[in-house]
Amino acid sequence: MKKIGAVFLSSAISIALVSTSFAANLSLTYDGSVHKYNGKDIKLKVNGVTVASDIPPIIIDNRTLVPARAVFEKLGAQVTWDAKLGEVGVNLSDYKVLLKINNKSSTVNKKNVEMDVPAKIINNRTMIPVRFVSEQLNLKVGWNPADNLVTVDSGKANNVMAKLDNIECTPEGKNDKVILHITNYSQYNVFKINDPDRIVVDLPNTNLSIKNKINIKTDQIKAVRYSQFDDNATRVVLDVKDQAQYKVEKQPDKLILSVSGQGISGRGDLDRGDTPTPTPTNTNTPVSPTATPSPVATPKPSDNSPVVTATPDPNSADNLEVKFSSADGIEKVSINAQSYSGYNVTRYTDPDRIAIDIPNAKTTKEQQSLGTNGKYVKNVRYAMFDENTARVVLDVSGQVHYNTTVEDGKLVISVDAPTFKNMQYSNNEDRVGFIIKGAVLTDGGESLKKLYTGSYNDDHTKYTITFPSSQADLDTGIMNIEDKYLKSVEISKDSSKKTTSITFNAYDKYFYEIITRSNLNDTAITILKPASPGEKLVVIDPGHGGVEPGAESFGTQEKSFNLDISLRLNKLLNQAGIRTYIIREQDEYIGLYERAYIANDLNASLFICVHNNAYYENERGTETLYFPTRTSSSGFTSKKFAQIVQDNLINDLKTKNRGIVERPNLVVLKATKMPAVLAEIAFMTNKDDFALLQSGDFRQRTAASLCKSVLQGLDLV
Repeated sequence: MKKIGAVFLSSAISIALVSTSFAANLSLTYDGSVHKYNGKDIKLKVNGVTVASDIPPIIIDNRTLVPARAVFEKLGAQVTWDAKLGEVGVNLSDYKVLLKINNKSSTVNKKNVEMDVPAKIINNRTMIPVRFVSEQLNLKVGWNPADNLVTVDSGKANNVMAKLDNIECTPEGKNDKVILHITNYSQYNVFKINDPDRIVVDLPNTNLSIKNKINIKTDQIKAVRYSQFDDNATRVVLDVKDQAQYKVEKQPDKLILSVSGQGISGRGDLDRGDTPTPTPTNTNTPVSPTATPSPVATPKPSDNSPVVTATPDPNSADNLEVKFSSADGIEKVSINAQSYSGYNVTRYTDPDRIAIDIPNAKTTKEQQSLGTNGKYVKNVRYAMFDENTARVVLDVSGQVHYNTTVEDGKLVISVDAPTFKNMQYSNNEDRVGFIIKGAVLTDGGESLKKLYTGSYNDDHTKYTITFPSSQADLDTGIMNIEDKYLKSVEISKDSSKKTTSITFNAYDKYFYEIITRSNLNDTAITILKPASPGEKLVVIDPGHGGVEPGAESFGTQEKSFNLDISLRLNKLLNQAGIRTYIIREQDEYIGLYERAYIANDLNASLFICVHNNAYYENERGTETLYFPTRTSSSGFTSKKFAQIVQDNLINDLKTKNRGIVERPNLVVLKATKMPAVLAEIAFMTNKDDFALLQSGDFRQRTAASLCKSVLQGLDLV
């Protein structure tokens, strides 16, 4: 560990932190009063990743204070909080730093050390001196004056990647157990997604090195998929049956998930959802949403009085009190606990809900429910999320407006109608973005004309588009999101210029594909993470969807067959460790040029579109379509890709070989920049082919054949 004196030798660097640009005015509440802050706008990166938080780094007495959990948990440290003693602890490996709020005295491995500036509670966030704590934990702290950037790095994060080298899936009593064998790992993130039901495990700073096939012989788990999600993260997906619950246990070099079938379908449980940045997840223990409501919950239906209150049992260790009230068109949920330091509020979609996580609060492990039945808050649920965190979930009607304050020592979430309109956010695994009803922000397809201007901030985490207000009917306001992609979206207007601006505040660098769907009278904004140079990514396009059903025969629409085969293909490619992006995962409309432009924006290596044919009833068989001149830098063409796909399909399915066909006018083939094909699997209008398509085994063999073709194609790209 570095010597304590090194802290004071670094004062020149710390003082430099107040010498350049200044942030916009901030109101900071600490030491019993409100302070106007005009300090420098400091950027912060941890292990090379920009850290975003609702409270930015703050300068006090020439020292930089940062949100404790937002920074140090990203480095694998454990951050603790003792509300009674007012102490925050940061533990990493063999080092333990203990700081008291508003006290310059600290202990480092039980030795007293005096600091220049104490830790503080600022806007209900625990802020601690970054350089002092980092150096005591043997971390590297840097300062880049040109970019106003503070960096904190750990040798482990920079030099030693964790490795996922095996996954075991076995039954154990009433539960199914999945064991992820991971060496050198410290962080993980677990969340659940429904429709279809799946549990997702993200492993930052982890390389994938699994070579063996995973055998599934359990009741609740249908499949295990895994892939190198990006250069520095691995993703594991468990496809589970409806009603599945899970618990997570961390062990050295192992992460163990126990999956049981005691929940209910849909998102009625307190699942993690998409974990918001910057708060990492350590454990996850969803609870049954069918538990009996607290016996002290008493309905009070008057509009201007509390509707329902749940108080802790005086004979238990519970310290969480939840109350719902409604007055003057605003519905409030007040939460009373010992402390709110480090609390986190997150918006989830599909269905819409707001989750509040409160560290060190205690309540029942079994989920309790308040029958609020409000206009905006339909229900309030709460339970222990893990052994150290209580979670309160507000099931809301649509994407309501909310804000969070501390009033009379209680955390209050106020919910009312959104100030914005005609803008809907959705997050369904791959597809993340917005639909703006009645908006016209682009014109044309092949020659796409932008009717807006767009610009990024310096680190590309904030993107703003501006357009004439007449192009979209939007009011102003802020949509708090705080999932793993976006912190918030701000809509503002300039009355003098008659323009509207939408600003997307993200946690990472994203590309925003914007295109108007004239037939639906809306504009889609899709948020994308492009493949990095050298990374191979495959885009899967299930043909048709939504208002475009495709061919219909024998009472079945083509779009359903296309989607089923594509989802199976996606699963197989992920199991093979291939990063994919699937254009649609449900029955929704996506424009043709929109599909192609998404693939281009993602820097995809291959594009494969799944369709089924229709013609005269005696026509049958399989064919693969391609654009005749598509090439890549390696010389691998769409025609060569089409031949691989066709040969494998005929060999594996034994259908009639209709060959490969040039189709220069198909949008998804001519507008894509990578080798692209469209596979016509069979004829829905032929009774024999249709009978094949009705077979799940046939659709699975089709997906396996397409997977084989993609893997062969990737070797040639």
